[in-house]
Amino acid sequence: MTPQTTDVLIVGAGPAGLILSTLLTRLGIPLVHIDDRPHATSTGRADGLQPKTLETLSQLRLLTPLLERGVKIYDISYWNSTAQHALRRTRRECHFPGVVEVVERFILICHQGVVEGVLEGDVRAKYVVGCDGAHSAVRRCMPGAKMEGESTDVFWGVLDGVIETDFPDLWSKCAIATHDKGTILCIPRERGMTRLYIELSNGSKSEATQEFVMARAKEIMAPFSVEWRSVEWFGVYQIGQRIASTFSDRGRVFIAGDAAHTHSPKAAQGMNVSMHDTFNLAWKLAFVLKGLSPPSLLDTYIHERRKIAEDLIAFDHAHATAFTGNDAAALAANFAKNIRFISGVGADYDANALNLPLASGLVCGLVPGQLLTPARATRYVDANPVDVQRDIPWLGQWRVYFLTDEYHAARPLLEGLCAAVEAPGHVLARAAAASAAGGVLRAGWVAGDEFVQPGRYLPGGQQVVSYSLVTRTPRAAVELEEMPGLVRGNRWAVYVDDLGEGVSPVGRWCGEGLEGGGLKGGEVLVVCVRPDGYVGAVGGRWAGGGQAAEAAEWLEAYFSGFLVG
Repeated sequence: MTPQTTDVLIVGAGPAGLILSTLLTRLGIPLVHIDDRPHATSTGRADGLQPKTLETLSQLRLLTPLLERGVKIYDISYWNSTAQHALRRTRRECHFPGVVEVVERFILICHQGVVEGVLEGDVRAKYVVGCDGAHSAVRRCMPGAKMEGESTDVFWGVLDGVIETDFPDLWSKCAIATHDKGTILCIPRERGMTRLYIELSNGSKSEATQEFVMARAKEIMAPFSVEWRSVEWFGVYQIGQRIASTFSDRGRVFIAGDAAHTHSPKAAQGMNVSMHDTFNLAWKLAFVLKGLSPPSLLDTYIHERRKIAEDLIAFDHAHATAFTGNDAAALAANFAKNIRFISGVGADYDANALNLPLASGLVCGLVPGQLLTPARATRYVDANPVDVQRDIPWLGQWRVYFLTDEYHAARPLLEGLCAAVEAPGHVLARAAAASAAGGVLRAGWVAGDEFVQPGRYLPGGQQVVSYSLVTRTPRAAVELEEMPGLVRGNRWAVYVDDLGEGVSPVGRWCGEGLEGGGLKGGEVLVVCVRPDGYVGAVGGRWAGGGQAAEAAEWLEAYFSGFLVG
């Protein structure tokens, strides 16, 4: 029998695999997706979606059904007992304080099966991606690949069910630690349920029956009463923090999610980090398979996501140690120290071909390798106030923002720069032409997406980059038809920065308030944003038509590092 052929074989249909499948399908990449389970997850497993993941799902237009079904958690309570004091609340805090740059300041608790439902022979493939969990068959087939790290001798029981109790904080996330009985993490769930993570005494996993775990929970939560009206899922796990020795085999086989890294589940990180593994990989695979980037681009997946896995293990080790040690102060301190990482916005990448360090002397409010900071402005064409960092829909493309305080003063620079970027010899023009000829997106998907209207953001059929202009010049003081052709063609990505200093993209991204930051007169700052939302490069501050060529050459040098034009 002749094997089926395809570009990408995805093994495993959990959240990581389904995100990868969804994105590659939208980008027109032929794939086969297999799993050893015939049905979606019905009970148990992961359930917490962090703010960055919510923003990603929003950009992909997958968030609304999850918001309708999930439970939002805005705060966390800490409960402790001592030899002198019975179990009592010792502090209550906002889960994501104002120091964290996020739009949604809550965790969404939504069962993994609901997330999967939103996403949902022999095969010869150019690339294989293993998203098949901690016991990955794909990883076992990779020469020399093994899980490295450690596990503790502490077991935890997990119960999902409907609880009857006089405990007052049942509908808040709670860390409950006693001085002599153990600890519990309490998380409200959908459909009136509550999940309890219950620390068990050292011993055999086989001894931890559901009845035993329930009894342990009652001991820890005393003097409050706890009874279960129903139990939907029960499980026992051992804490282990491990990372695969390699994330790839010969640049053709990759692993992601739990296949690449494992940790304790109590900080609601696993599903989030796993989905962002494949969010990082999807667009890179698409660019390589469409001939727009060399295969070496895929090496950045290995380096970037391995760093995040290492950061995750370091955080999880400290988090688990503080949690099991009945140290509320240490637990809260570790949470506060790592809140950017926990939320997802602090998953930062090191410098590489995609993440260009700032030029010496350039001061701005953005850092290459970090996510684009949230900001708000008025969309020029229809006067709608929008979140600038996510208004341009995800179509697998780069975004290049031109920011200026005063449009008329910056016009000579912008006209020269736009003309140079559109010239046939420029790498961005060459890549755009190649993508238009090859069709990175399936025509059927584009034509059927009447709400997004991809042509607004990728004019001319090119699929490489959306251009955007952000200015503080009032809407009434400039006409769209006066702007350069490149800007006019991207008119749905022209924004007026007039919604206040606290949310200003020019202010926040250009570093106003920092010594040496901000823009003057006709200066222009150029911000290149990767398809996965990370800042890739920031250039400027250029001014005057005489510097247009320098700005265009800077873009040429940057994008030539990973685009084949």
